[in-house]
Amino acid sequence: MEKYLYIVTIVSAATWGLMELCLLWRDADRRMGRTYQDQGTRNLIIASVLAGFVISGFMSKASGPYAFLRIPGEPWMAAAGLAVAWIGIAVRYRAVVELGESFRTTVEVDDNQEIVSSGPYKVIRHPSYAGLLLASAGFGLAGYSWAGFAVCVLLPLSAMLQRIRVEERVLVDVLGDPYRAYRKQTKRLVPGLW
Repeated sequence: MEKYLYIVTIVSAATWGLMELCLLWRDADRRMGRTYQDQGTRNLIIASVLAGFVISGFMSKASGPYAFLRIPGEPWMAAAGLAVAWIGIAVRYRAVVELGESFRTTVEVDDNQEIVSSGPYKVIRHPSYAGLLLASAGFGLAGYSWAGFAVCVLLPLSAMLQRIRVEERVLVDVLGDPYRAYRKQTKRLVPGLW
């Protein structure tokens, strides 16, 4: 069982990483992803997720220099973590699909951009970030360490809070009253709470 979970976790993490790289390549191919409004938040999020994985790996119950690749201990934690991770990945990519051409990996808003309030955007304003946070948390949980799980939540969360602050300011500046009205109808990151 542990060997199977190990393989599934590695394949899942690699798949998610490849999907994220594809988003970066898509921006580069479309000559998008300008960083002048972003204030470094794309790099901050990437660094926080990667740092969370590395730090949580050293906190896991595995031993050796590649502990973050091993899945020792409680199989239910790995299975639950993988389920949470894949739910997060699904939420993130549903949000990407819903935004379509408007989705970018940086904070970048076009003057004529429409406000999307369908799909996951009907419930929260930043489902892409919620999905990213769930995915990171899931992989942290799969490492069998509550401390590692906390790191995989708290590091990306702090980066995403900064990103949300920057992005919402830009959205209000560029889209104005329609975005202000949308903000009143939805929560930022957690449905019904915040």
